[in-house]
Amino acid sequence: MVKFYITQMQTDCVISFICPFLGTSWLYETITSAQPSSAVLYYYQFGMSKTPKLHIMGKLMEHITELPFYVKLRTEEQLGYHVETSAVSYGPTTGFTFLVQGEKHPAYVFARIENYIDSFVVDVNNMTEGTLQKHKQSYLSVFKRSIPSTFDARFTSVWEQITNEQMDFEADDRHRDEIKALTLKELQQFVNVSADF
Repeated sequence: MVKFYITQMQTDCVISFICPFLGTSWLYETITSAQPSSAVLYYYQFGMSKTPKLHIMGKLMEHITELPFYVKLRTEEQLGYHVETSAVSYGPTTGFTFLVQGEKHPAYVFARIENYIDSFVVDVNNMTEGTLQKHKQSYLSVFKRSIPSTFDARFTSVWEQITNEQMDFEADDRHRDEIKALTLKELQQFVNVSADF
């Protein structure tokens, strides 16, 4: 797990960068006389994106967490003006990010993100099969609309496969089948064991 946050607070110019070993926090801080702002990017890498199951778990987690994360941290706690979750692939790896940009101090925002993650794990462990089916159906309806339908969109999709070193040009069909076959136990195991939140 990489914990990374960027801070800009209101004072004169101070720059610091700490780059410890993987599994600990990375901090880049710059202090300026401009408007205070900060960003916290909580990134968790869970494996190789050439493993379709991990990629699909990440995409489903993004779908499940997107709105509740926004509502909790943006609307209720007002921690930032840009709040999002995202499943990401960098080259051959797959991971998941929680991002909050705003004026609050990163240490506080980071603690609130971790609090949200803890509550998400509890929610997944208490999830019913019916709730999972609703999430899967909702995700599949969004996924269906995202399948490239024009030549240009299809080209972009194929090019992303090449640049991400995945070369899985039939991923859409497998992706849909994997989501349909996903069980609640698999999702819970993924969140509890693989995610190490």
